Amino acid sequence: MTQQPFDARQTVLVIGGGACGLVTLRNLSQLKCKVTGKPLFNVQLVERREQVGGVWYWSDQTYSLERSLTPRKTQGLNPIFDQDGKPHWPSPAYLNLKGNVLPEFLTFSATRFPPPKDGEPFPTLRETHDYLLGFAEPLRPMIRCNVEVIRVEERLDGRWRVTLKDWANRSQDGQVSPLVSVRDYDRVVVAAGWYDNPVYPSTPGLDQALAKGLVHHAKHYRDSTCYAGKKVVVVGNNNSSNEAAAHIAVLNSKTHPVYKSARRPPLAKCPCLEDERIKNVGLIKRYQVVQSDQGLKARLELEDGSSIDDVDYILLGTGYGHSFPFVHVLSDETRSAKSELEEGNEKRVVQLTPPELQGVMVPSLHRHILFAKSENVSLAFIGMVVSYFPFNLADITSNWLAGVWAGEIGIPDKVEERLEDERKRLEYVWRSKEEALNNPEKASYSDSRPTSPCPWERGTKSGNGNEKRNANGVQGGEKEKQAQTSNGVGKGDEEGGERVRSESRNGDSTDEGVDGGKQGADLGSGEVKVRKVLNREDPFSRLGYHALASSTEGFSELEYGAKLRAEIVEAYPWLDEQLAKWDAERDNRRKWMYVRKREWLDEKREFIRSDPFDLLGWTTTNSKRLGSGGGEEEALTDRDWSENRNQVRDVDLLKELVRTTTSLGQASAA
Repeated sequence: MTQQPFDARQTVLVIGGGACGLVTLRNLSQLKCKVTGKPLFNVQLVERREQVGGVWYWSDQTYSLERSLTPRKTQGLNPIFDQDGKPHWPSPAYLNLKGNVLPEFLTFSATRFPPPKDGEPFPTLRETHDYLLGFAEPLRPMIRCNVEVIRVEERLDGRWRVTLKDWANRSQDGQVSPLVSVRDYDRVVVAAGWYDNPVYPSTPGLDQALAKGLVHHAKHYRDSTCYAGKKVVVVGNNNSSNEAAAHIAVLNSKTHPVYKSARRPPLAKCPCLEDERIKNVGLIKRYQVVQSDQGLKARLELEDGSSIDDVDYILLGTGYGHSFPFVHVLSDETRSAKSELEEGNEKRVVQLTPPELQGVMVPSLHRHILFAKSENVSLAFIGMVVSYFPFNLADITSNWLAGVWAGEIGIPDKVEERLEDERKRLEYVWRSKEEALNNPEKASYSDSRPTSPCPWERGTKSGNGNEKRNANGVQGGEKEKQAQTSNGVGKGDEEGGERVRSESRNGDSTDEGVDGGKQGADLGSGEVKVRKVLNREDPFSRLGYHALASSTEGFSELEYGAKLRAEIVEAYPWLDEQLAKWDAERDNRRKWMYVRKREWLDEKREFIRSDPFDLLGWTTTNSKRLGSGGGEEEALTDRDWSENRNQVRDVDLLKELVRTTTSLGQASAA
C-alpha cells in the first residue's frame, strides 16, 4: 500500500452538479497543504443544466416543453431542444415529488438538513433542492453551469483531455451559439449519476410498441394528465412504479382500473397503500401492436396465459443503467505496450462503458470509486453504489477519494491488487444469482424489518426534530408486503430501490443468461435434478454489481461505508465527529424509516387517494397540505409556476378530470 503523491498545481474537474458532485467539490476543495495552508487542488465543477441540484432541480421551462411535446414524443430524447435551440435535460422527478428519506440521511457532514415544514417527516422536492442550493452557495466561484461535457479522454501522459460545450454563449443577434473548448486536467471525477440511461426490457414485441409511442419510461413521467381516460399498465413495483400507479388510479375506478405488472409484492422499503382501483397482474410475456377502431393499441400476453387487450399506454418503472459513453480510456493494448501512438489515433482509446456492457456496471473500479488501470488513479466516480443513504455515502466516498489523492490514505500499488475487490464482488454476485436460480424458495431480498426497538420510542429524535413516535412495531412492515398497492412516498432517487435497473430485461429475475443442464445431482431415488448454471459471459450476469444496499456476506453497504470511514478517520481524526456513523444503529434507524413511511401513508390515505399531486390544495379547502406551508402557489413545485398560464389550464383540466372520475368511482362502488 502506498500513498499517492500530490502536486499543488494539479487541476481537478468534477462533472455533475447534483448531490454527489457538490459534496465532492466541497471535500476536495477544502483540503489544505500542511506546510503552506493553501488548497491542495484547483477544483472546478461543471453542470450542464442552468442550475445545480441534479434530480432535485425542477425546471418549469423544461416541464412546459415536455408537456408541449407529450410523453409519446419525448421518449429517448436527451436533451430536448426548445425553439431557440437551447437544450433541456429533464430531471426524472415528477410534479410535487415528495422525498422518501428522513433528513438525517440527507445530511452532509457539517451542514445539517433543516426539519421539513409543518412537522412532516419527509422533505419535499423543493426543500431538498433548497438544501443543496444552500450547500452550494459558498462553492459558487468554483461552479460553472450550462456547460456540457462532450468527451473525456485519457492521454498517454496520464492526464485527461476534456471537450466542453458552453451553452450559455450567445451570438451577436442573441441566438444560442454554444462555444466548444478543449482543456487538459490532471484529475477527473465523474459524479453525473445514471438517469441518462433508462432501461427497457427485452420482452418480445416491446421495441415495436415503443416505436409506436405506446410505451413510456418513468424517466419521462411528470404527471398523469396524458393518461386520463386511458387504459394503462404500469410495469414494476418499486417507488416510481407505485407512485405513478397511485396517481393514475385517481383518474380511474374499480371497474376501470390501472393495471400493475410485477413479479412480487412491493418490498418493505417501498411501502404503498392498498387501492381497489389498481389491479395487480403477472409478468408480461409478449407485446403486440394492434390496429383498432380507436387507433393503435397494445395487447399484452401475460405469463399465466391471460392477456390484457386494448391497452393505450404501458409505463415502465424498470430502472436505470450505469453508462458513461463520453469517458474514453487507454486500451489495454496501448497501456501494456506503452504505445507511442499519436494522440488523435482512435484505436488508442476505448469507451470505458461500451454499449455491449449494456449499462450493468462501470468496470475496473477500485472500491467502486477509482479507475484502477490508470497509473496515477486520476479518474474517479462518485455515486456508483446503489445506496440506502446516497447523500451520506457520497460524503464518505468523496472524503476517502480526497484522502487518497492527497496522499493520506493508501491504496494497493499494482493494478491487479486494486482490482481484487472487483473480482471478489463479481464472484459474490454470480454465486448469489446461481443460488437464487436453483433455490428460488430460499432467495431473499434485503430484510428491511427492524431488529431492535424504534429509536423514536426510546426518546431519540429523528433527523427532522419531530417528537417521539409509536411506530406500531413490525406489523407495519408486514403490511408493506401486501399485493394490492397504491402510493409510494417518493421517486426512489435517494432510496436505492429503483435506481438500479430491474433484475432482468423483463423487470424480474428470469433464466435468461443461464446455461441449464450442465450439472446434475442424484437425489437418491434415481431422479436427477438439473442445476442451472449462470452464463458469466452474459453482461446481465453482472447486474446488481454496484447494488451494495441489498448485499450481505461482507459486501453490504454498511460494511463498505464503515471501512471507508475508518480509513478516513485514521488519516483525519477530526472528521470522526463530523462524518455520519456507519453502524448497526444506523441500519436499525433505516429500517424503522420504512415503518414511518407506511405510517405517513396511512395518515394521509384519504388525501392521497383523491389528490396525490396536491394540486393547488383544491381538495383541502385551504387547510394544511402535505409539506406546504403557504398560499395556493406554494402548493406547486416551482415558485414561478403561476406565470405559465398554459400549465395552469392543464392543472384545471386535471382537477376536473379527478372530480369526474372520483364521482364515477363512488357511483360505481355504490
